[in-house]
Amino acid sequence: MSEERPSSSGGFAKGLITGIVATVIAAVIFGAVFLKDLSGGAITLGSISKLGKIDKLIEENFYEPVDENALIEGMYKGLVQGLGDKYSIYFTKEEAAKAEEETTGNFVGIGVVISTIGDPGEKKIKTVYEDSPAQEAGLLRGDIMIGVGDTDVTGLTLSDTTDLLQGESGTSVTIKVLRNGEEKSFDVTRRKVTTPSVFATMLDKGVGYLRISEFNSGTARSFREAISKLKESGMTSIIYDLRQNPGGLVDEVVAVLDEILPKGTVVYTLDNKGKREDRVSDDEHVIDIPSVVLVDEKSASSSEIFTGAMKDFKAATIVGKKTYGKGIVQFTYPLSDGSRIEITQQKYFTPNGNDIHGKGIEPDIEVDYSYTGDVEALKEKYEDEYTVSDYLGDSQLNKAYSILTEK
Repeated sequence: MSEERPSSSGGFAKGLITGIVATVIAAVIFGAVFLKDLSGGAITLGSISKLGKIDKLIEENFYEPVDENALIEGMYKGLVQGLGDKYSIYFTKEEAAKAEEETTGNFVGIGVVISTIGDPGEKKIKTVYEDSPAQEAGLLRGDIMIGVGDTDVTGLTLSDTTDLLQGESGTSVTIKVLRNGEEKSFDVTRRKVTTPSVFATMLDKGVGYLRISEFNSGTARSFREAISKLKESGMTSIIYDLRQNPGGLVDEVVAVLDEILPKGTVVYTLDNKGKREDRVSDDEHVIDIPSVVLVDEKSASSSEIFTGAMKDFKAATIVGKKTYGKGIVQFTYPLSDGSRIEITQQKYFTPNGNDIHGKGIEPDIEVDYSYTGDVEALKEKYEDEYTVSDYLGDSQLNKAYSILTEK
């Protein structure tokens, strides 16, 4: 469905009313009955008149110059917000482009993750993505970032520093770092970078560890590659870590579950007309080994689809804290000017018919999080500091490991 934006010249209400008059004339010519929609929907002739009065009051009385485009965008946002559903959202063209980057796992930047303890704090490069501009330029994990371009970032927040790293593809930026106390500079050319959503490594005693940070475009492919490597390394059991995973694409989580579970429904949805849609796995691939799924209060949406299916199929022990409780699905509708609307359209249910929306999924074994590991000792054993510092040696992971190794 396309949308035409009214002209900002001559006032917002005037343009909107003109468009509606034209629609009514077209309806009469072609014999369609649009007046029913105008009188029975959210946008009625009465509401158009009220908008006109509000627009005129703003134009005549607001104490500063008015940005007509901002008023129009605010109206679109307000209309969707009127649903009272925080997951139904109107995105401007710019917001839609950024959201698309997050969904696909692609963004324009240099390809690093920086971390800090407190703000402003020391900006330490935590991860350098493979095949990224940062890796090609020579930046390393552990470098302390002190400058981006002409800006000294030592006094900036983490968010402001990250913003400086982004820019148009093809543009160059100089990154200044401290490495072993010595200042170094690197010229880095920004380009599209793919953020990995899957990390896997082998622990002791044949235990595979696989973390999924979100279900974005390409997660299922990365999952298959990671599982293959773990099997080659002698994996006999596995921990799936979905802590802090906010969800993502339903198609991707269904594809991941299809790699693990036997034939059957992994999730089903119902719309406002009661229409049911089943998403299923086949029996081509099955990972039938002792398994644990780690979850916490921020495991939501697609990660709860994963958890619910694994729980109902009795394919894994669920460890951690009760999940977030987002059991609804949004559909995206692009608009002709590059903006878009996401509307909550379905509620989903676990294979056994459990409605988890607003309730979450209770773990089989509840474990509070606490960090008990020795990071420095683990660094000698595990290559990736990102995983070591965040996901190894904590109480929940320790419990998952003990379940798989102490039988």
